Amino acid sequence: IVYISIYKTQTKLIPPTIKGSITVGRDYVDENYLSQTAEYLLWLRLNVTPSTVVTNYGQLLQYVDSADYNQLQPTLAAEADTIKKHSVSSVFYKKETMISLADLQVKITGSLQKYAKARPLPKIEKSYILSFRHSHGTITLSSIVDVSKQED
Repeated sequence: IVYISIYKTQTKLIPPTIKGSITVGRDYVDENYLSQTAEYLLWLRLNVTPSTVVTNYGQLLQYVDSADYNQLQPTLAAEADTIKKHSVSSVFYKKETMISLADLQVKITGSLQKYAKARPLPKIEKSYILSFRHSHGTITLSSIVDVSKQED
């Protein structure tokens, strides 16, 4: 019993709001949970201001798989510095979510509106693929890839 309480402690991270029923098990996650998690994580990444970017990215990094942290963290740190230095804010308007449960991937498409020093920049259509890992009942983020350029 002591072994279990010391060595089997896990942190479960879930989106702050859940819409509808979800199922997550040791070896299974359903589409609803995967899509809501992906939408929340992309929201953290793309809906930022100079004063919220560090908090948002910090929350996002809590979901990142330890095997992928060293790749995503430096990217987010550089983005945060740019956002603060140039007073950039952004908001993402989701239009479509496509889920591949077999691949543990979610593709989210929408429009991204950025502002530089309160001046609006042209709105652009963007698509992102979020890849996940599922191990021992825990879902972790592996990557967020902008695939917009590949679709042009």
